[in-house]
Amino acid sequence: MSVDYALRDLDGNGVPELLLKHGTCEADFMTDIYTVNDMGELTNVGLLGGSHAVFAYDKTSGDLVILSGHMGIGSLRWFRMENGAVSETNEVSFEIAENETYDDYMEKNNVAYMEFVSAFNTGEGETESYLYHNADDFEKYSGLYLDYIK
Repeated sequence: MSVDYALRDLDGNGVPELLLKHGTCEADFMTDIYTVNDMGELTNVGLLGGSHAVFAYDKTSGDLVILSGHMGIGSLRWFRMENGAVSETNEVSFEIAENETYDDYMEKNNVAYMEFVSAFNTGEGETESYLYHNADDFEKYSGLYLDYIK
């Protein structure tokens, strides 16, 4: 079992939504988005795919972007939360050229990685967590790291 989570204010009300990617393998990963409604209740406002995907954001609009990629084929998908629901607003698909990286396409589209936590069972009864600041900068923790949700 693996879980990735991030916090991002998608509707601009000052309260971040919880992005929760979960599953047992790349084939069944899904991303749920939760918000706190006016009654203080946690509500699921969107279900997105999750295979081979990481959380990102548009540096101009602040919108959520999901970067997906596998074997040199990638996509950037933009999402916006309006009227209590999350919907896709744009998609850019691409094939990575020999001298390019996924990061090059993110830069071309003004997209940056979001900070997120990835936690998984090691298969030896232990859980490891990684707090990713970006693709190459992370901190490793033993157990399920929840301090990010403060």
